[in-house]
Amino acid sequence: MRIQTTIMSSVMTMKLKKILNIFTALTQLLLILLIILTLAVTFLSRRGISNLRAFVISTGSMGTSIPAGSLIITQPQDSYQKDDIITYYTNDSNGNRQKLPTTHRLVEVKQGENLGYQTKGDGNQTVDPFITPAKSLIGKVIFHLPFFGYFSNFAQSRNGFIFLIVIPATILIYGEINTIFKEINKLIKKKKVGATLAVARKKHLSSRGSANWRRRGDPVGIATSSDKSESSQ
Repeated sequence: MRIQTTIMSSVMTMKLKKILNIFTALTQLLLILLIILTLAVTFLSRRGISNLRAFVISTGSMGTSIPAGSLIITQPQDSYQKDDIITYYTNDSNGNRQKLPTTHRLVEVKQGENLGYQTKGDGNQTVDPFITPAKSLIGKVIFHLPFFGYFSNFAQSRNGFIFLIVIPATILIYGEINTIFKEINKLIKKKKVGATLAVARKKHLSSRGSANWRRRGDPVGIATSSDKSESSQ
């Protein structure tokens, strides 16, 4: 009965270790993906990659097509067509470029000497009161993720950097260091066990050699016996 209990306990321990290893591996994978995603979004938002740029929709002017808080990816095009959703810079009343670009739908292409684009937000009732010149265009929206812009904004903040980069990286580094120390301890234990076994084997061989030597007899003892026999004659 005790043997069966011990076997069951060993099996359960092995299963728990296996589950723990799987959980640890999945956690590490998720942390790595989180770091990569955060870095990619941050880099796309600030500098772009191969003409791809990322922006966050901050208003509801595009209605349900691209709700506020969405993350969009834009790419420059050789030409733009009606119904394309485009991102472009606008100017304020003083003619200065606005810091944040606008993303609206292209409703009409104004052909002519000065190519321009008439735009309108899907959530707005009227078209925009200005024509966007071609030089102000950033690109066409080729992809968007609803509400993912909140994550992007948080990732680019100081707290976001700490929670999404520093802490996950620290956990991964700690896990790797812990694994390395465990392997080192295993090697040390193996060396100690090996040394102990070597000493025990040496003692065992030494004791066997002494026993064999005693079985062959003591030369001194044999000589003494011979002397005694000679004197008795």
